[in-house]
Amino acid sequence: MHETNIREDYTSPVIVSNNGENVTVMMSVADYNLYREFLHEQYILRELEKSEIEAADPNTKRLTEEEVMGKFRKEFGYEYEV
Repeated sequence: MHETNIREDYTSPVIVSNNGENVTVMMSVADYNLYREFLHEQYILRELEKSEIEAADPNTKRLTEEEVMGKFRKEFGYEYEV
C-alpha cells in the first residue's frame, strides 16, 4: 500500500475518481463550512429575487399587518400587539 503525506495547510478539495468518474470529494471541515455558507447565501439571494419579482406583480395578493401577525401567532404561539 502506498502511503501519502498531505500538507496540513493544503486547503483545496481532493477529488477521488474511479475509472475516470468522480465519486467523492474530500475537503477540510473549514472549507466545507465555507461551502455550506456559500450555498446558503445563494439560496437566500434566489429567494429574494423571487420575492422581488412577486412583489412587482400587480396581481400579487397583499396581506394586512393583522393577517400576517395572525398567521405568525397561530404558527408560533407568539402574542403581538398592533
